Amino acid sequence: MKKLYRYGLGAALLVSALGASAQNRAADSSYPLGSRQALVRQLQADLATDLAQRAAPTVELRVAANQAFTGKVNYRQDLANTGTLLVGELQGIPNSSFLLRLADEEVEGQIVLKNTRQAYSYTADKQGTVTVQAVDINKVVCIDYNQPVGYREPAPAAGTANRATVVSLQSLPGARGCVMLDFDGYALPAGTRWNNGNAYNAPSANMTDANIQAFWELVSEDFRPFSLNVTTDEAVFNAYPKNMRMRCVVSPGSGSTIAPGSGGVAYVTSFRYNDDTPCWVFMSAPKSGGEAASHEVGHTLGLSHDGRISPSEGYYTGQDNSGAWAPIMGAGYYKPVTHWSRGEYNSANNTQDDLAIMAGTTYNVGYRTDDHSNTTTGATALTRNGTSLAGSGLIERTTDQDYFSFSTGGGSVSLNVSTVSRYGNLDLVARLFNSGGTQVGSFDTSGGGNLNVSFTTTLAAGTYYVQVDGTGSGNPATDGYSDYGSLGTFSISGTAPAPVTTANVATLYKHCSYGGTTLSLPVGDYTLAALQSRGFLNDDLSSVQVNSGYEVVLYENDNYTGSALTLRTATSCLTGNALGSGTWNDVATSVRVRPATAAINAGLQADAANASEALLAEQVSLYPNPVTDRVTVQGAQLAGSTYQVLDAYGQLRSQGTLGQPEVDLSALPAGVYRLVVITPQQQKISRQLLKR
Repeated sequence: MKKLYRYGLGAALLVSALGASAQNRAADSSYPLGSRQALVRQLQADLATDLAQRAAPTVELRVAANQAFTGKVNYRQDLANTGTLLVGELQGIPNSSFLLRLADEEVEGQIVLKNTRQAYSYTADKQGTVTVQAVDINKVVCIDYNQPVGYREPAPAAGTANRATVVSLQSLPGARGCVMLDFDGYALPAGTRWNNGNAYNAPSANMTDANIQAFWELVSEDFRPFSLNVTTDEAVFNAYPKNMRMRCVVSPGSGSTIAPGSGGVAYVTSFRYNDDTPCWVFMSAPKSGGEAASHEVGHTLGLSHDGRISPSEGYYTGQDNSGAWAPIMGAGYYKPVTHWSRGEYNSANNTQDDLAIMAGTTYNVGYRTDDHSNTTTGATALTRNGTSLAGSGLIERTTDQDYFSFSTGGGSVSLNVSTVSRYGNLDLVARLFNSGGTQVGSFDTSGGGNLNVSFTTTLAAGTYYVQVDGTGSGNPATDGYSDYGSLGTFSISGTAPAPVTTANVATLYKHCSYGGTTLSLPVGDYTLAALQSRGFLNDDLSSVQVNSGYEVVLYENDNYTGSALTLRTATSCLTGNALGSGTWNDVATSVRVRPATAAINAGLQADAANASEALLAEQVSLYPNPVTDRVTVQGAQLAGSTYQVLDAYGQLRSQGTLGQPEVDLSALPAGVYRLVVITPQQQKISRQLLKR
């Protein structure tokens, strides 16, 4: 026998259920209909009798001992020897429909009576006994998912009438699943749950390429976190298996036939039906139609409506007052920001986890692969062109945080972090970290709907990290939203002074005797990520060469932690350098290259002896030196003096007034600096210092 996939018996036409909750009824127990074979024989006998009498075929659909409906069969398909598929409507009952499929050991189907808000579903147990049970109609079919108040369908633009093709768009070629936005008309075959099983030709939406692009952008961004290719291309759609694709037919002229008075309609869980049951949208305006498309496709992936308990409403239209937000599974027509939701607003009637349901194993779609590291280790370097910086990424999960690195020669740094230009979901926050991983700034733009962030700050020369994250706005319960659904695309642009480059002064080798992988380095600090980005692996260092006047400091762990070994001369094999009970061979994880301490001390002595720099008779000293964060300037007659801190290349890194004897150097990276004190008489005292 032909094997059929079971339909989800909670399948539902999706339209609004405003005010309908009180009318929903569910039976206390199911009604047994006997074995599957007996039910098939009964249905076939009903059909045979009608056909013999040349009457329209009907079947008895019993739902209780004292209640049965007469089903008018509009479509019939025999399935193997004892199976059957019947689709039609209930005789004498307007706005009703039924579908019943029996094949092999599979039984599924439902009866829907829209006007009286009743629904029934069929199931079979492991022994093959078929039962029918009344169910909450909101679990099967909802009605009145209306168009926006005052909506008027835009007039077709010149040249778009009955267009046969549209622009080809794809959001993620090669994704696991596919959603097709079908704008150019669709020939619905007979035998589906739509139009009571009858065939139907849906007309084209008659949209311009520009409006199709905008519509597609909105839906694509809503589904950006998932491995779903949102496309307008029929060939792309047909390349996917039936149980991994969903067609969303956009056809404003079809509403009166498929779902009168509705803005859109879909069967819940139909993404996995394996029979190309489409969902529908009856609006072509990009904002309202796009919101409806995401809403309906969300239903096909198992989502229910987001409404409120008090006041009782089936579709929440968004935060009151000045709120800019609404849930996609409510009615998102009226708000600029719409998100997938878990019911965090006051009086929510639905707290299901939208993201977990759609990304779960039921639909085999899942999230996209994370595109950037969630820590400074492995951060993606921003692309540099002169002083310009650029990057891009995707926040695909609530917990995702993407890290980027950049280097600067010191001075003003400006960065802009932006989501898509229209219909964005991602409310952005950017956090800035120094090379040691300490946060030095957090930047967010307050106010619902203000999704992008820009900042300008002055930074000392060195390497920094930008963390990009989704954030919320206001109070999720009353006037805002959390970061739960703040997901989507972002781009980074900005400027930073180019870092100062120096000649290589040290070389690392993979093997002893200076063999294997080679890495030449200038003065600087190199975390594990920095070494790996240059092709040098963790715990892979065996020999070192270093120029005269410089030193290489090896660290056992990342970020310059753990035991340390300082090398000022060439070392042919680190097996000769002890580390605990072992050696330093194949141990180093992070490295610093810097002027040798001996050379620094010699420079400090030269300072004291250099009369050209000792412009004052008073002796001026720095304490401590080397310094970690703050250095004290000691000496007489310094009141009213200013100071400058210059790096090894003579660039100004910091300046201020000596109002207090301490100078704060905590923002500067490790290295050699010169502190110049300038008296009110413009006399200068210069001292060299080492910042660790």
